[in-house]
Amino acid sequence: ELRLRTEALGAAAAELRFNATLDAAEAADVTLRWTIAPKNFAGEVQVIEQRRALAGGRQELTGLLEVRDPQAWWTHDLGHPNCYTVTLEVLHGGQVSDAHASTFGIRQFELRKWIAYLNGRRVFIKGNNYAPGDTRIATMTPERYAHDLQLAVDCHMNMLRVHAHVEHPAFYEAADLAGVLLWQG
Repeated sequence: ELRLRTEALGAAAAELRFNATLDAAEAADVTLRWTIAPKNFAGEVQVIEQRRALAGGRQELTGLLEVRDPQAWWTHDLGHPNCYTVTLEVLHGGQVSDAHASTFGIRQFELRKWIAYLNGRRVFIKGNNYAPGDTRIATMTPERYAHDLQLAVDCHMNMLRVHAHVEHPAFYEAADLAGVLLWQG
């Protein structure tokens, strides 16, 4: 499991905070290889290696990674939804033991007196509730999520409220790629 959060959006660098849950069969010294690559725009691929001593069993690792020259994520109506793919590879004895990839965008969203700001710029929220895409949630596919989000974009929506449920991770990635903010509630 890998959870990410970006902070300190600036001109030179952004911080990517991670929480990674690892389960080691036995204690071992490993290398964590992080690859941060632009997903839907041209840019530099960054590789960061960290050496860690793992204990046997389940454990949580936390830390910070620096993303150089960050490209901000914008809603589709304000700019381009620049997304990155971060891949974590766990190397043991020089071989990849496990790997996980996740898509993310670097953005700062805040409410100031109930006025929304994205990356420091005021944004007018236009959206709707998003109930489950199908009453049989397991039948949803990345393509169906992308289609639902394209319909929202075509209706000039820049935010959807995920109402009373949690969607599959493919939905959240599709929203990032479509340039649609999500409000989970």
